[in-house]
Amino acid sequence: MNTKMTSAIEKIMLNSATFNGVTIEPTLINFFYGNNGTGKSTIARAIDPKDIETGQPADLAWQQGKSANDYSMLIYNQEFVSANFKDYGKLKGVFTIGEQNDKIQTEIDKKTAERAEQERLNGENITKSNQKDTERNNLLSNFQKVCWDKTKTIRKEFSSTQKGYKQSRSKFVDRVLQLANPVQHNINELRTLYETAFDPNATSYREFQPTGGNTKLKGTRGNELLAKTIVSSSGTPFAEFIKAINATDWVRQGHERFAEPPKGKCPYCQQELPNDFEEQIVACFDGQYQEDIDAIKQFQQDYTSDMRGFLDILSGNLLNTYPKLDLTEYKDKVALLGKMIETNTRLIADKLREPSNVVTLENVKPLRDEINTLIEEFNKLIQANNAIVGAKRQKQAECTTKVWELISFTLKVDVSTYKSKRKVIDDEITALSKLITDGGKIARDLGIEIADLNKRVVSTAPTIKSINDLLRDSGFQGFTLGEKCDVPNAYEVIRQNGTVADKLSEGERNFIAFLYFYHLVRGAHEDADVGKDKIVVIDDPVSSMDSSVLFIVSTLVREMVGVCLNNAKYRE
Repeated sequence: MNTKMTSAIEKIMLNSATFNGVTIEPTLINFFYGNNGTGKSTIARAIDPKDIETGQPADLAWQQGKSANDYSMLIYNQEFVSANFKDYGKLKGVFTIGEQNDKIQTEIDKKTAERAEQERLNGENITKSNQKDTERNNLLSNFQKVCWDKTKTIRKEFSSTQKGYKQSRSKFVDRVLQLANPVQHNINELRTLYETAFDPNATSYREFQPTGGNTKLKGTRGNELLAKTIVSSSGTPFAEFIKAINATDWVRQGHERFAEPPKGKCPYCQQELPNDFEEQIVACFDGQYQEDIDAIKQFQQDYTSDMRGFLDILSGNLLNTYPKLDLTEYKDKVALLGKMIETNTRLIADKLREPSNVVTLENVKPLRDEINTLIEEFNKLIQANNAIVGAKRQKQAECTTKVWELISFTLKVDVSTYKSKRKVIDDEITALSKLITDGGKIARDLGIEIADLNKRVVSTAPTIKSINDLLRDSGFQGFTLGEKCDVPNAYEVIRQNGTVADKLSEGERNFIAFLYFYHLVRGAHEDADVGKDKIVVIDDPVSSMDSSVLFIVSTLVREMVGVCLNNAKYRE
């Protein structure tokens, strides 16, 4: 099975006239048949670079490394005839190879082959470079996905630090690649900083007040007397009797309650009291006894005042507290301290009722120390919060920096791997780019050398002779082509009397126009372009021609097809 040779133009995308979204994949040689109005001329115009420049809705897809600049685009149609033969007195000259200089032509052929080989290598290098570009893009795309997925939790939790990077994965990764300081920050500390710095309702809070010492209580006699039995040392018979029956505390309490018994009678037995009853009662309690009782009473007042103050401070701490504190343990300990103080207060009261009893108070200091330790920890958190609130903008910037440092740490291995692979590809692309740049320069330099050599072997004169020979052989005797005087590289169509032939018939005009086009395919309007490859389109070349002319035109078209098919040069 034969495979058709592909054209330099791989695809023609048509979207005008009779075509709507139609794509043609041309081969090296193409024939289009069809009735009038089926779109043949539309295809020709789509390839015409002049029509492309005016905005024809067609698009050409070229082979890798090729473009319209690499070819002479020659379109024979009515536009070509009208454009070139509106002034029969000034046709642009066509350069073709004349008398051959074998030595020069051999040099031209050699350099032409070298340029073709260099262009082939350039094409290969461009293809390799494009493949590396694709490889690099795929590497970046995969890296972007890894970064985006791996940091999803961090970006979501600390979203306010990601302004400008929330929607653009590529922008986010560009920032990641610029980071140079990966740090594994404590996530809980970072969360606390973030929640305060970016909380629009964040405020400062009062620190907890600790409880002070109670050295005043510790050093008083009342505190020491709690552990001692307090009794009177009086030696009166009545006092001895009371002590004997162990009723000292009962008598004191009763006397305090009924300091003035009604009608001189005992408030308990209603017997008449002796006249010196008060003296005997007072005699039961000596001065030291009374001092001890007074000391305990003072201790009771001081203890009650101090402990109430402690509890007021600890309870006041719970007003408008920092909401992020866990106060469960604190409240439990304060409640326990309150119960201990309540118990001690009752024990002191019991001591005053019965001074002879020994009382031991519960030691509240260890519990107070534990509460103060909690307060110290609470105050550290409150101070940190207040510091953030007091410098909110700076703390937001600090938090944002730390979040990016954490992101950088999270992606550290991935970034290192990506940069390593990227460098290898970049180095390969750089090397290929140099080869392409150097190769392009070599090809251009060869083109310049070929153009200089062509100037020594090409001329516009052979075109005149060849066209006139074809006109004569076809039976056209009324006009010929000649060089225009005083105008270099220009022709004019002249009659036998030497005047410009400006009134040719349609058949005559079309025939000489085709001959002119045929020689343009063999040569070029510029001497430097003679050897340039061409893309040729012929649209309806036989309008208003007789049979003999049709035969010549058909023969010339077949010749052009043969040259193209055999990848030959006209001079061969």
